[in-house]
Amino acid sequence: IVWRVAGASEAGAAENDHMVRVGTVSGTTITMGTAVVMDDSHYSHSQTVKWDPNTDNTFAITFYKASHGAAFGRVCTVSGTTVTVGSVESLGGNYALNYADAMDYDPFTANKFVVVYTDAGAAKCKIGTVSGTSLTWGSEISFNGTDVANAVIAFDPNTQNQLAVVYQSTDGDDYLACKIGTLDLSGDTIAFGDEFKIMDADPLNSQNRVTFAPSAWEQSGKFLVTYPDDDNSDYGTVVVCQIGTS
Repeated sequence: IVWRVAGASEAGAAENDHMVRVGTVSGTTITMGTAVVMDDSHYSHSQTVKWDPNTDNTFAITFYKASHGAAFGRVCTVSGTTVTVGSVESLGGNYALNYADAMDYDPFTANKFVVVYTDAGAAKCKIGTVSGTSLTWGSEISFNGTDVANAVIAFDPNTQNQLAVVYQSTDGDDYLACKIGTLDLSGDTIAFGDEFKIMDADPLNSQNRVTFAPSAWEQSGKFLVTYPDDDNSDYGTVVVCQIGTS
């Protein structure tokens, strides 16, 4: 778990520090390890935390530092319930991240994940490569050049190198849309297909989510998009999507 110290300081932390802690589950009991400072620059937010499904002890965190006006990534390793935090690596600009699901690991390739973000309204992504607790960013890849907000991403656990990005168009004709991407590891790039409009109405900001069906279900290409519908009293809404062959 990742959280901000909002009140009285904890051991080794000051107010507004961001902490990370690993828990071990046994039945319905959770044993928590020692809290470690993840970021001490204060006022970080929009954290996404994801385990690498191809390793036993590595996870990554992407987050936005309001104090720096920039987005960053960090890799952590776990031994028991002890967390070792790697160095902070900037995405390289004044980029905005969604409040959750802004990053996902490739389920078929160890030490690779993709983060999505917006840069002055344009939707972009980068591939992160992990070595130990070191993180290296690849080149910037654009998947929508118009006004976009709240981009989220998920890899398909049933189809190698396939992913979906969901985002909100904010160019005046607000709507929720998605694109399917194919990861090319040989060139560390992603090819995106055409835009598919999920809904014409305006989704509530910052609350979009995208989730693929688990691999055990054997439902290749099927994913869910959830959002609060701003044009329908902010009711929680879900759409089932199926990737076709074209």
